[in-house]
Amino acid sequence: MYGKHCRLQVADVALLVADNGFYAIPNLQLYGDNREPGRNLHDTARDGNLLLRDSFEAAHGTAAGRSTVAPFFLFERTSPGWAVRFRGLLAPGAETLSADDDLNAIWRSKGGLRFQNYRAKFSLLDVPEVSRHWIDDLVAGVPPTESDSVPVPGASG
Repeated sequence: MYGKHCRLQVADVALLVADNGFYAIPNLQLYGDNREPGRNLHDTARDGNLLLRDSFEAAHGTAAGRSTVAPFFLFERTSPGWAVRFRGLLAPGAETLSADDDLNAIWRSKGGLRFQNYRAKFSLLDVPEVSRHWIDDLVAGVPPTESDSVPVPGASG
């Protein structure tokens, strides 16, 4: 799973989990990518809901499973155009939430038709920046926590 990464945008809307003690701001709530009626919860164009399901499942599994959770990059839209600003890394869940509370399928309605989407709760990690080398390692398939350039909480520079 670590060969994948995910970009979330604040307007639209994991990697280092509790084992590493990186939790900073719990309970940031984001939604999955099933936004239209007529689709199954996991049948989305970008497979975002599958990524959420698999990431949260791994985050609540063994230490080996947690180490496979792909990083979630949080971006904020800036104007004009397509510009975005990096806001941080997210980890699935929070120390204070159980596996029953951090990822939930919820019912939505649009045009009088009902459909399901995920509501996911993340923790914003105290990682103000990440190195390009770490991102290159992720793209190359290096497990997130095994890279020599793994981000350090609170460090910048």
